[in-house]
Amino acid sequence: MRSGVEDMVRRKLREEYAMKNVEFQSLNKVRDELNTGQLQLKRAIETIDRETEVLDRSIRELKIEQEKLEEAKKEADRMTDATDMKPEDAVSTTTPLYRQLLNAHAEEAAVHEAIYYLGEAMKQEVIDCDVFLKQVRIMARRQFYLKATMNKCRKVAGLPVF
Repeated sequence: MRSGVEDMVRRKLREEYAMKNVEFQSLNKVRDELNTGQLQLKRAIETIDRETEVLDRSIRELKIEQEKLEEAKKEADRMTDATDMKPEDAVSTTTPLYRQLLNAHAEEAAVHEAIYYLGEAMKQEVIDCDVFLKQVRIMARRQFYLKATMNKCRKVAGLPVF
């Protein structure tokens, strides 16, 4: 009877030991995962801290630049208050070639807009098709001439030709 009880106690002890061993291994695995997660969190926090420092530095630099821009704007406002400047004077060219290029570009953009509005006028039946076609033909010819002039000016000036 004694050996029967001893066998039963040993069996239960083995079962309990096996269960505790499995639980211990599971807890060790969880501990390892938690440690790995802790390291990852520490790295993430360090990265966020570095990025925060960089952002703070950038914010300070941007505030300094904003102050400079505001000061420059105030200076520009003072200068414009002191002189009455025409918008045409603000756009000036250094050579006659660049002036010709600028004027051709402005006129070509105006012709492009005029062609668009002619199309809109025809859609709304303000003008008929014959008038539309005649005016578009005239403007397209002028637009072609202006584009050729711009390309030639760009070529002579050493600028890229489109």
